[in-house]
Amino acid sequence: MSRYKLKEVKDRRDLRRFIRFPLDLYRDCPQYVPALNADQRKSLTSCSTLSYCERAMWLALDGDRVVGRICAMINPRYNEIYGTRRARFGWFDVVDDFEVASLLIRRAEEWAAERGMDEVHGPLYYNTLGKQGMLVEGFENVPPFNCLYNYPYYNDFLADLGYVKECDWLQYKVRVPEEMPQKLIRVGERLLERYSLRELDIDPFEEIIEQVKAERGVKLDKDLSVDELKKLVTLFKTAIKERTGKDFPNDPIEQLWGAICAVFRSWMNERAILYRK
Repeated sequence: MSRYKLKEVKDRRDLRRFIRFPLDLYRDCPQYVPALNADQRKSLTSCSTLSYCERAMWLALDGDRVVGRICAMINPRYNEIYGTRRARFGWFDVVDDFEVASLLIRRAEEWAAERGMDEVHGPLYYNTLGKQGMLVEGFENVPPFNCLYNYPYYNDFLADLGYVKECDWLQYKVRVPEEMPQKLIRVGERLLERYSLRELDIDPFEEIIEQVKAERGVKLDKDLSVDELKKLVTLFKTAIKERTGKDFPNDPIEQLWGAICAVFRSWMNERAILYRK
């Protein structure tokens, strides 16, 4: 009889344990970059994707100690578009014990089969917008933004469970120079001149947001109503016109060039220089 047991995550305590398990698992791994707990909680409980996706979560326990986790998901929109009956799994983390990995994966497969699915793939997010995939090479590197990191034994476990690689995703490392290349500076200046653009300090917008929240009596941006968000847009446009003498452009191409030029011009500001150090 296995000394491990599975427990479905149903309450806040277990959700917290589910979210925090990687912090213990990768405690001594210098390459691991932890996710923000608040972001994980939102993704698992209140993100917009859950309005059409179904999911379930389990912890693997050794006594009362967490030794693994997994989230099984079904995205019906994906299945409709691609003509499949696929479930997916994510948030898959496990100690170096094949038995634990097998318990978690097999439970996700059972859950999928109970709902009429005939395939399981992963590790994935609900859709293509979150962290997904499994590292198979380059374990010595710190993962880029929005990429997962895992121990090498994960690959062996999934292979032994019958999973095969579907595709390769490549991560590229681009080294940031100490100074903005002169060519990019010249390009940015020409774009600013061509489209009559100028940089704006973001501080006034932060002040406007804080003012509207104070009027509403709330502390968080998410607590603002739709009408109050519309009011923010109007106030932002007014502030832009006061600072530039021009209306905020409605043309999305012009908006895009404005954003690009802002990136170029911000390269050598005090905050950017400090960050690169």
